[in-house]
Amino acid sequence: AAEVADMNFVEKQIHEAFGRTRVAENREFFYEEPERVVAALKLAVVKDLTPGGDIVEFVEDKVALEKVRRHKKRFDFERYGIKKGSVLTFTRDENIKCILVEDSNVDFNGEIVSLSKAAQKAMNVTRNLQGPIFWEYEGEILDERRKRMETEISLEEF
Repeated sequence: AAEVADMNFVEKQIHEAFGRTRVAENREFFYEEPERVVAALKLAVVKDLTPGGDIVEFVEDKVALEKVRRHKKRFDFERYGIKKGSVLTFTRDENIKCILVEDSNVDFNGEIVSLSKAAQKAMNVTRNLQGPIFWEYEGEILDERRKRMETEISLEEF
């Protein structure tokens, strides 16, 4: 959430940029990587107003949010070609790093934690986060890497 100088202009640009991922024409929801939206908003931000947790007004929106969260599986580093010892970079600050130490855990500042917990610590928040959208490997956001590689695997199987 952000305060911007020209709300109507920014909203129009957001719809233009992310319209292809709109969930339904009558809803203001997009199936888009949050980090892409954050990057777009940063271009127009006057003041950051992001709340500390989820704000959901309608029951059907809460159900949709929970459905998306359940759909996300634990990130399988090995499947996506990321080996133990690989360095991951935080998408919001390239100076923040962690190291993959085993299947699903990383070393973040000397503490072995999940990728999601590392994102929480990097952002200094307690709300649940989807780790793969906040970390990148070799310049590619992990969640995008998963989608790309799953598409390639599906095409090979076809």
